[in-house]
Amino acid sequence: MLSQSIIIEINGKKYVKKSYGEIIGITKWIIANFPFIQLLYPFETDPWKRMVREYQFFVNPPSAVRTPIIIGYYPNELIMIREYIHGKKVMLSTDDAVRLGEKLAEMHNENYCLGDTKPSNFVVLNNELYVIDAEQAIRECYEDAYRVWDVLFHILAVSITYTGASPREISNYMEDFLYSYVKKSPKALDYASIRRIIRFFSSINPLFGAKVQRILFEK
Repeated sequence: MLSQSIIIEINGKKYVKKSYGEIIGITKWIIANFPFIQLLYPFETDPWKRMVREYQFFVNPPSAVRTPIIIGYYPNELIMIREYIHGKKVMLSTDDAVRLGEKLAEMHNENYCLGDTKPSNFVVLNNELYVIDAEQAIRECYEDAYRVWDVLFHILAVSITYTGASPREISNYMEDFLYSYVKKSPKALDYASIRRIIRFFSSINPLFGAKVQRILFEK
């Protein structure tokens, strides 16, 4: 198996079966063991704990988003079977940038953080945003640093996912996403607490420079 998740059929209906003990799921989070990464976001590498995080998010999600219905939950086998959401992928569009920015802010307002905010972890169905992967999600998330991690990791993941896009397309998405996030966020960010996050992402991609700081702090 090359993925933790496979699509299965039961009585002619599609479901997603996720096996948290698969080696691919363990190895992809090895980087989360690095001490400097743990300073940026409290990632979990243990398969059982990742499964519990996702289960808890799916059964008690923030009101801002929808989540798949859990069909089967087998902790001893590290397996979960959930509803398959046949939705639209997140694209490089103003609509999706605004939707993601607003919904992420609303999730943060309810004290949820996701940790892994790459585009493939979301789908849109009937104008509703679904979170379909939440194995790094945490509740009672009050740290500005963790919230800004969600924001900047999403932008970085978008730039990596859509490698064929022009710099202008990525920049436009980033601005739409950030402005929408800031508009829905009720509190000003404490720069001192997120300085390390901004520096980390700025070292990876120059897009996370003055423009990001200006938009995040102009409110």
